[in-house]
Amino acid sequence: MHGVIEQHLAAAGIATLAAQPVTGGDICSAWRIDTPTGPLFAKAAKHTPAGPDRTVAAEPTPADPGMFVLEAAGLDWLAQAGAHTPEVVAANQDILVLQWLDHTRATPAAAHRLGADLGRLHSTPAAHFGCPPGSLQAASGWLGALQLPFGSWDSWPQFYVEGRLRPTAELARAAGSLPTTGQEQLTRLYERILTGDTDLLGPDISPRRCHGDLWSGNVLWSVNGAALIDPAATGGHPETDLAMLQLFGIPHFAEIVRGYQTQRPLALGWQQRTAMHQLLPLLVHCALFGSGYWSQTQATLQRLTTG
Repeated sequence: MHGVIEQHLAAAGIATLAAQPVTGGDICSAWRIDTPTGPLFAKAAKHTPAGPDRTVAAEPTPADPGMFVLEAAGLDWLAQAGAHTPEVVAANQDILVLQWLDHTRATPAAAHRLGADLGRLHSTPAAHFGCPPGSLQAASGWLGALQLPFGSWDSWPQFYVEGRLRPTAELARAAGSLPTTGQEQLTRLYERILTGDTDLLGPDISPRRCHGDLWSGNVLWSVNGAALIDPAATGGHPETDLAMLQLFGIPHFAEIVRGYQTQRPLALGWQQRTAMHQLLPLLVHCALFGSGYWSQTQATLQRLTTG
């Protein structure tokens, strides 16, 4: 893989002094690249994301600009709205090259700044619920390794059900991770969401720029503050990002919320809606990693359908 990385970097006009593998995600290999002007981060796909007829190495089309081009556009789109993200150096169908950020430990001050950054990000309108980042005309993107659609839904409930929950649940069902009882519970929940149940959904909201996959592993604590990485950027609901931060735990979450509130006060009852927003990443985990995540998903679904 080292030689392949060097070939991609050379094609992008980047001279390589050394390349060292570093911890990456499930579908990409990741590398620290030493160059004459300093270190960079690079990643390349190592297998195909989930979804019908998708191949990372396939020739991109206007409807499919490619995973790395989408990620780069998402990073730039979030940065334009006040988020701290690594600078994009190069992006094409084969490779993504970013500014290298040195890791450090999380601190309350960095968490407060992260919250303020998220508050500014979520105060920035998006064109539609489910829109792709920036000016891209992409038909679909990825949430982790799952292919999910972009679109122009009129409301968050429509986007959440039709653009996220239904397609993700179908992939989980096809993987054998969503039993019939779960499918039936989801069908009942869809009806409540689409009828605009305010007890479940809270107040109406217009589309905002969102990271889209903001679990704690996609926050990089660097010496210059917490940076957002690996976005599934789209027009969405800010509470989804906050709910995902809590799902597997993140240091100093209370301080993140305090920083957030300085820029964008949260709507009353947002904490009670966390389970609603966590349902999506839990279904994603069922689809990608199997039925081991079903018990946690089932407990969340039970709370939502009996509460």
